[in-house]
Amino acid sequence: IINRRNRENVVRILAETDNKLNSAQTLSVAKSYLTANPLPEGVRFEIGGEFGESLKANGAILAALPLAMIILIAILIWEFNSIRLTAIIMTAVPTAALGIMPGLAIGRQPMGFMGMLALFALIGIVVNNGILLIIRFSSAEEEGLDRN
Repeated sequence: IINRRNRENVVRILAETDNKLNSAQTLSVAKSYLTANPLPEGVRFEIGGEFGESLKANGAILAALPLAMIILIAILIWEFNSIRLTAIIMTAVPTAALGIMPGLAIGRQPMGFMGMLALFALIGIVVNNGILLIIRFSSAEEEGLDRN
């Protein structure tokens, strides 16, 4: 049987792996083997399965990220009618990105789809907390409380 994909001959290699290795570690082992033992001319390999789908999902998320950030910033500017308050809220976003890295390192997890999802959830929490703090400070100022 000759399998084809996009009008090209395809050989699919499936393997059961050690439960101690996740998909990123398994791919790393395969890539190091292919580096030491190059494929013949005209032969290439593509990543499929769990890791391949994760790469596709991450690519789709990262492609939409700039538009999502522009929309978020526009909504914050519209809500607060202030670029300064929006900038104050957005300064907390990089700390969320830094905060997820130790968690992934401790759990020995790659920055895959679940890591990206956790990162965006953490960014959402940080932005929400910033909004709540600014609203609280604004209401305290309206009540006549001193900033100090």
